[in-house]
Amino acid sequence: DSIRYGLDTIMQVGDSAIKDILEKRPFKDFDDFLERASGLGAKKKSPAVNLIKIGAFDQFGSRRDLLEQYYEYKAYQTITPKRQKEWTHEQRSEYIQQYLVSHRAEFPMFDFSNPKVVFEIEKELVGSFITEDPMARYTRMIENVCVKSPEEVEAK
Repeated sequence: DSIRYGLDTIMQVGDSAIKDILEKRPFKDFDDFLERASGLGAKKKSPAVNLIKIGAFDQFGSRRDLLEQYYEYKAYQTITPKRQKEWTHEQRSEYIQQYLVSHRAEFPMFDFSNPKVVFEIEKELVGSFITEDPMARYTRMIENVCVKSPEEVEAK
């Protein structure tokens, strides 16, 4: 419901992408984003992938599902408009799956359930951790050994 991190801090999300997103928001779902902000997917390295990886669309589904959906969208874009009209849904689906398999290197998947993977993605895309503080597990230990007030120093 709110932006917690500036879009301009995300790698490969430039001024034109931000302007497009702000002008066309709100988006009712990820398909709506793809339809109305389609210019974001035109480049080889798309801002949309980084927005998915950083969690900007988490309200629309899991990052893995959204990434798969985006890759399928990109594969669909390689079908000529004539074939898009002529082919059945099954033919289009088969083509998309074959395209994704044959171009696997262009469509990497990530284990978003692994906090270390998420940390690395966040560090790469914004330079810091966003979803979880990696030091949080040490908080209790630090609180137990740290002086919290000047009175504690005088008491010891």
